[in-house]
Amino acid sequence: MKRAPRLDYESLRLEGGLLSPPLLDKVRHMALPHQQPGDYGIEKGLTLKDELARYWRIARARWKAFEQGRHRQDIDLRRFTLDEWLRPLLETVLGYRVQVNAQPLVNGERRFPITHLACDGAVPLVLAAPDQELDKGDARFGEEGRRRSPQGLAQEYLNAEQDALWSLVSNGQVLRLLRDNPSMTRPAYLEIDFQRLFDEDNFVDFSLFWLLLHHSRLAPRGGRPEGAILEQWREQGQEEGERALSKLRVGVTQALRELGSGFLAHPDNAGLRQALEKVELGSEGYFQELLRLVYRFLFLFTAEDRDLVLSPEADEATRGLYRQGYSLGHLRERARYRRYHDRHDDAWEQLRITFEGFRKGQPLLGQP
Repeated sequence: MKRAPRLDYESLRLEGGLLSPPLLDKVRHMALPHQQPGDYGIEKGLTLKDELARYWRIARARWKAFEQGRHRQDIDLRRFTLDEWLRPLLETVLGYRVQVNAQPLVNGERRFPITHLACDGAVPLVLAAPDQELDKGDARFGEEGRRRSPQGLAQEYLNAEQDALWSLVSNGQVLRLLRDNPSMTRPAYLEIDFQRLFDEDNFVDFSLFWLLLHHSRLAPRGGRPEGAILEQWREQGQEEGERALSKLRVGVTQALRELGSGFLAHPDNAGLRQALEKVELGSEGYFQELLRLVYRFLFLFTAEDRDLVLSPEADEATRGLYRQGYSLGHLRERARYRRYHDRHDDAWEQLRITFEGFRKGQPLLGQP
């Protein structure tokens, strides 16, 4: 199973590539279009920083009251969740005008018991109680006797309705952002874990949550759901990702040529040159070996940049030894400076130690 992208935001989780981690970073650092205070409906004389702090205090107080009261035996849990937590969060904190949807929405011959609507119907909401898992089927969200999960209901509606692109689904414990997604076998969503967000007092994650899901981000613009700011951000992220992949292809091609030529030209590689001339290796076999090496580089570069490569138990001294002597990042830094360019093979021997450490494990370098 493909792993979800790793985020630097502990209470947020991405599934299925709905949005890219770099895009979320840009949202958090206010580096995208439409992120001036006025774009979020903040009045002149007020600052975005102060408003974020105010909404954080409101949300935290609401969550605390909800957590303290939701275990009472004398309440309707769903009604309590909506009245004391989800509607105040959506309306007071995020600025949505939430409408109760009393009758199932009809699309062709299909019926969708969407619970609430926002942004004049353009953003369907499926709001449930904490005892309802978002991925678990329930007759309340199905049709014609078929059970359907809250997420399944929202996703099927988005896929069927041309005038809706984004949806929010929540059971009070977590909230998920969904988008029109034809692939029902590969769910795609962004999830916010409220329990973790508030228990860990994580203002950074809350700021991203607010900046990303404020009603101004999902509301249609120009009468079109495609005009929503979040949709524009998503398209921008996809375009930047495609450009990055294009540059990566160029870099891979250049690396294959440089490495392939360099190995063949090295005076100690007579055996390689002979094997290439024979059926023993051949040009296709040599190409596959080079490609494997380049992909190994890419994998380790990415893992090192995200601090995922060493054992969690490795102490700082061990991590420093790996970073300063055996990491791909160290090799990358050396490659940038001409003074390190020579005909010695110590860098290659260092790489062999690194690769062998990951193959067998090397505690001295923190390699699991």
